[in-house]
Amino acid sequence: MVVAEILLVMAGHSSSIFTTAVNNASPPTVAPAFAELLHPGEIESLQSLSRIAWRYTRIKNAKRSLCAPNNEGQISKYLSALYSTLNTILKTEYEELVIETEAKIIKRDDAFVASGSFVPLSSLLAAFAEWDAPFAAIQALLERISTSYDGTAPSGGQPPDWPPGKLIDLLLDYAGSGVGKIASIMSR
Repeated sequence: MVVAEILLVMAGHSSSIFTTAVNNASPPTVAPAFAELLHPGEIESLQSLSRIAWRYTRIKNAKRSLCAPNNEGQISKYLSALYSTLNTILKTEYEELVIETEAKIIKRDDAFVASGSFVPLSSLLAAFAEWDAPFAAIQALLERISTSYDGTAPSGGQPPDWPPGKLIDLLLDYAGSGVGKIASIMSR
């Protein structure tokens, strides 16, 4: 069932529905063989869902670079706390949304299952669209902190250097985006 596979993608798994870019540098696109069977609106919905899932996966995998030990074997407690908070938010809010969405579909909830027989992609997109802007902001934040506070790239496998004050200032800058969910996430 395609809906089950889409939910797996939203939970961070790969799928043959999408083709992955080299080095996973951009969101997966709908596989050409599958795209031939779809309406352009369905392709666009799948692309949007794919982008949200791709950002989620990138955020989940950021721990490898953020929480890497330095040459002395120490891990930055500030970056660790940031990632831990992000991970908690993902588990309690986003991953819970994936589970709730699947439960509603299985129970044939009228909000998801049209006429009790099919799930429109627009319903899935509506459920997950609230995470598009927050994931984009979190991804931009993680890309920014992948370099040290002064903009230099870490050398020799070292993690980026972020003093607590500079990291808090950066989080406050991102919290001022004007989007309530982004501000809520960044202020935790």
